[in-house]
This record gives sequence, structure tokens and C-alpha cells, in this order.
Amino acid sequence: MDLRRGYVYIFDSARDPRRTDYAWGILSLAYQVYKCNGGNCPNKTSFKSCKPIHIECAQQIGGTECGYYVMKFMLEIVTLQHDYEGRLDEVYTPRTAPYASEEID
Repeated sequence: MDLRRGYVYIFDSARDPRRTDYAWGILSLAYQVYKCNGGNCPNKTSFKSCKPIHIECAQQIGGTECGYYVMKFMLEIVTLQHDYEGRLDEVYTPRTAPYASEEID
């Protein structure tokens, strides 16, 4: 999440819309709490929700690699974003091919 700009970057290596919908409700609520705790709590009619940005990311083949993929995505995000002020999707290289075992070991 980029809290200052109100962006949520979604890396879904399994492409399951049910999980994305469930997670989106939680993330939207977390963003609303963040905004209210900053002393700038908008009313419900004027509240601007966070914006989802789906990142084209590597897709896992089976159902057991998700932990490895999450860790790999986190490494890539930290490596790319450590000194970048723009949006993550502007610097993240799109990829749909699964990671080779050498890439995640």
C-alpha cells in the first residue's frame, strides 16, 4: 500500500477474484482507519477510497508456491522502491511466466 497516494498494488500469483474481493474489503477498511487516525477523518459521503492497481506478475503453476512468490514480490518491491518516489507499476517489469526454482531458492 502507498498510503500517502492512496494506491494499493495487487500482486495475485494465482488470479483468484474471490480472494481479491475479500482482501479488497479489508484493505479499504485499513485505509479508512489510517485516514481517520491522521486527524483528517472525512465523512462517509466525501471519503475517497484507495485505488487498486493490479500488477502483471509471475503466475504460480501449483497451489503451494504462494509463500515463495510473496517473498519474491516483497524482495522486488523493496529493491525497486527503496529510493523511487513514483508509482510501483511505472518501474515494475510485467511478467506472467512462473518463476524458475532457481529464482525463488
